[in-house]
Amino acid sequence: MIIYYFTPTSIFFTQITHRMNKIINIDIFCRDLMVHFGNRKELKDVLKRYCDKQTIKYVINEIDFSAKGYTLCNSNKKVLIVYMPTKPYDSKSMGFLIHELLHVTNCIMEEIGVEPSESSEEAYAYLIGFLTRRIIDEFSISLS
Repeated sequence: MIIYYFTPTSIFFTQITHRMNKIINIDIFCRDLMVHFGNRKELKDVLKRYCDKQTIKYVINEIDFSAKGYTLCNSNKKVLIVYMPTKPYDSKSMGFLIHELLHVTNCIMEEIGVEPSESSEEAYAYLIGFLTRRIIDEFSISLS
């Protein structure tokens, strides 16, 4: 799961991590992304470190915890989260993660005014690649 904040205070958030929860800084776009592998209770506990009660309630109510993956992007609430019940362990589950990262990429690009087109597809591809590499490294994901 991912949450990002648009404010300068996001620097503070990038310094705190949890075992199955990491904040991925996307500095070129001044965004942070929270990636969470786990369950509803664990996510709620992690969010208590970062968000007020109203935002936590919004996030917990919006995410479909029965899904293989879910991306929550809300610019008004300054939230960007990627949630999966488990860390990717094979090519199929990695595919679900990359699927969610496309949603993240679309959200970020829409926020900065970059529409999908032939002339912008490299920017989309580089961002998906960057996010994939960072998550693999941060969570020490190894596919067998």
